[in-house]
Amino acid sequence: MQRKNIDSYASSTAFFLIISLIPLLIMITSIIPYTPITKEDLVRAFVRITPSFTDDTIKSFIDEAYRNSEAVFSISAIVTLWSGSLGMMALIRGLNRIYEVKEHRSFIYQRFIAALYTVAMIVIVLMMLILMVFGRRLENFLIGYYPPVAVVISFLINFRFVLIIGIAIFLFALTYTYIPGVKMKYVYQLPGAVFSAVVWYVFSWFFSIYVNSTNSYSLYGSLATPVIMMFWLYFCIYIFLIGAFINKYWRTR
Repeated sequence: MQRKNIDSYASSTAFFLIISLIPLLIMITSIIPYTPITKEDLVRAFVRITPSFTDDTIKSFIDEAYRNSEAVFSISAIVTLWSGSLGMMALIRGLNRIYEVKEHRSFIYQRFIAALYTVAMIVIVLMMLILMVFGRRLENFLIGYYPPVAVVISFLINFRFVLIIGIAIFLFALTYTYIPGVKMKYVYQLPGAVFSAVVWYVFSWFFSIYVNSTNSYSLYGSLATPVIMMFWLYFCIYIFLIGAFINKYWRTR
């Protein structure tokens, strides 16, 4: 894996995804005033789907975004797509290297695919936030009309880790299939997707426990949380790329 420079692809992807986080929050908070969702609802929803060590940073980001959302919405949208697509471009190069395929698509088409996946991830995050915020109301509404659907929604709310892992498996398998320079078979990408999603979730859980029980990062001062988030996201992307290796050897075994 070292010969494939996996660590460099993981670090560059993590860097640009971290950069896209703040403008993404600004975009979301710019839309919130036109919905029944409050700032407190948004904070609670993010806290439910992100590792616990990011709670304070997420809250401060949302507070700052609320103060500046109206003035910089268009700029934040551009920065989110730019930085997010650069992260996806690094991921494309990493997957091409792992699968040993040559990139035949034009640079413009690659950027289009990267931007498209960035938008798709934003939409998925928004859908998860909506489910976390309005899940109980939706459950109460559907229970009188479609009881089986209400039961499913109740299960997903109470066991949200199942929802997170399920969405991650689906999204990871799609990424393994369509992001590389050569289209892969979806079914062959499932082993790596399942591995990446489960290990990612378990790693995040243990990493949160470690961070919350140690002061190892205190020397970074006010930069401690962003540094921790960078380390966490780096290892998560590394796990994702290991999943690509699993798919490669599963396909050729």
